[in-house]
Amino acid sequence: MEIRETRIEDKKELIELLMQAQELHCKNRPDIFKKTTKKEVESEVIEVLESKERKMIVAVNDKEKCAD
Repeated sequence: MEIRETRIEDKKELIELLMQAQELHCKNRPDIFKKTTKKEVESEVIEVLESKERKMIVAVNDKEKCAD
């Protein structure tokens, strides 16, 4: 397993992972977290991937797929 900065080609997997995490947060702490749409998550991921100030890192397997 390798840790690296995210790349634009990771977008689909990042969105899926973040949606899963968001679902768990909303289920377990609805008093704090509100439902987020896939479109909102996708917008945020794209914003971070295109930003020079913000970074995301990801763990990838030997096939360069994001680990879940």
